[in-house]
Amino acid sequence: MNKFTLIKQIMLIIAMAVSVSLVGCATTTDKIDNAITNTTEQSLKIFIEKNGKFGFKRNGKVIIEAEYDRVYIFSEGLASVEKKGKWGFINNKNKIIIPFQYDDAFIFSENLAPVKKEGQWGFINHKNEVVIPFQYDYVFSFFDKGLAIVGKHNKFGFINKQGKVIIPFQYDYASGFSDDLAKVKKNGKTFYINKKGECVKDCE
Repeated sequence: MNKFTLIKQIMLIIAMAVSVSLVGCATTTDKIDNAITNTTEQSLKIFIEKNGKFGFKRNGKVIIEAEYDRVYIFSEGLASVEKKGKWGFINNKNKIIIPFQYDDAFIFSENLAPVKKEGQWGFINHKNEVVIPFQYDYVFSFFDKGLAIVGKHNKFGFINKQGKVIIPFQYDYASGFSDDLAKVKKNGKTFYINKKGECVKDCE
């Protein structure tokens, strides 16, 4: 198992845990200025049947039957779900909004969602239009405050919503920004950078 696969599995577990404990709210939903997720969608919680299939409940009542192999929490009105090895997006009525055509997918954040096709990751909008082309080996995080962590050739960097590289692919590890600082690792050293890629803490 490579580190990208491991990260993906960790993020899936975290998303599942958050959905159970926080009534279906995505970790980034509350931070999204233009989110279209309403109270009804936020109240949907993931559940799993004995057969291993996933669905969604509200207040203990099944709203979307457990028919999916894997799911993520609702964000910006949609949830990414997997069926028969392909990922798509549904609304809270279980209507397919984006067809099952992707090999992998995360949640929407800042109107973009990371999706995987033919071994590469890119970003689509709510209309299933490719906004950032499929070119990344891995997507480490969703967009948060305009930046996302992406991976190429086992190195991480940061891009903006137009796909422009803001901080080059040079880190062995990178976390999302919190209070305008991101924790990164390079050449065995862990330190903090700002949104310009400048080291501002633990630089020695």
